[in-house]
Amino acid sequence: MKKSGVCPKCSSRAIIGSAYLELVSQHGGTAGIAVDGDPRAVMLKETARSSLKPLVCPQCGYVELYADDVAPLIAANEKAKRWS
Repeated sequence: MKKSGVCPKCSSRAIIGSAYLELVSQHGGTAGIAVDGDPRAVMLKETARSSLKPLVCPQCGYVELYADDVAPLIAANEKAKRWS
């Protein structure tokens, strides 16, 4: 959907790009994704984070999620590979 602008489920072109994720909890916050650069560490895991951007099809409700900032996630993943 991100590149084509078309829903892969129903072929609709009316994609909602202004949606955002909410954490469903009593404390609120935003939903995101994280990668630990040092997954074996108990503390100071060198975690990289990015918020998630949803694209929503208003016809069938299909949702795709994309990381807003992929570069830190890639760097942390490369660092984590050294520990495995």
